[in-house]
Amino acid sequence: ARLATLAAARERCLGSTPLIFAAHRGLLAIVEALLQAGADVHARERVSDSIALHWAAEGGHAEVVRALLARGSELELRDSWHRLTPLGWATCVEWAPRLRDDRPATIAVLREAGAQADVFCALGLRDAALLERIVVADRAVLAARLGFVDQAMTPLLFAVSRRDRALAERLIAHGAS
Repeated sequence: ARLATLAAARERCLGSTPLIFAAHRGLLAIVEALLQAGADVHARERVSDSIALHWAAEGGHAEVVRALLARGSELELRDSWHRLTPLGWATCVEWAPRLRDDRPATIAVLREAGAQADVFCALGLRDAALLERIVVADRAVLAARLGFVDQAMTPLLFAVSRRDRALAERLIAHGAS
């Protein structure tokens, strides 16, 4: 009963849950115990609208991501800070590099589970072929915007901020303003 109470708790300031904290730090045994005690994989942090899967993805914790997905966590849910899915957090968000494990493995787990890459994911991955497919399929993505935390950057500004001249030039060639 005590663990169930803890699993449902919320931190006052951010509205984070113990599951979000444990997922971001890659604490698999604690994540599993919280899930067994009834922690909600869909519980959104109040300030960011993120879920534990976003934080596990940012931290590069592949096994935690697997555990959350096994409990039905949502692959395509976007947060309000960046307007990115968990795959976007794994490829674009830089919150706590010192807590990070293996982002490439985490990205592979998310993609194998069916996570769809958007234009920002392609840029974060520095994947020119993927970027090309996404832009050719829908040129409107050139005007997409990240959330307020990222100053609503467009894909071109994001590429420039990452100092990726080749991808910035591809975006310009496709008509990015």
